[in-house]
Amino acid sequence: MLKIEVTGSYIKHVTGSKGANAGKQFDIPMVRAFAWLPGERYPTKCDYSVAKGQQAPAEGFYMLAPESLYVDEYGRISVKQSLTLVPLPAETAAPLQAKTRTA
Repeated sequence: MLKIEVTGSYIKHVTGSKGANAGKQFDIPMVRAFAWLPGERYPTKCDYSVAKGQQAPAEGFYMLAPESLYVDEYGRISVKQSLTLVPLPAETAAPLQAKTRTA
C-alpha cells in the first residue's frame, strides 16, 4: 500500500514552450502531497496535477487507487500524471510514529 498525505492544493502558472502552445499561459491545478514510502523514515514530497474537470481531494490520508497505474509502451508499470486516491480509514491514516527505544 502506498500512503499519500494530501496537505493542500494550489494553481501552477506555466507558459507553453512548443508548437501551438508556445507562449500561451496555462493554469494547472495541483495537489500538494507527501508519499509515505515503505522503509523510509520521513515522507517524500510529491505534488501532482488534478485531472481536468476534477476537484483536488480534501486534506487527509489516502491510498493510491489501482486505476492510477498503467502499463506503458515499453511494458513497464507506470503511474498516471493525475492520481486517483482512496480515503484511508482513521486507524491506518495516522502518520507513522518513530519507535521509542527503552534503555
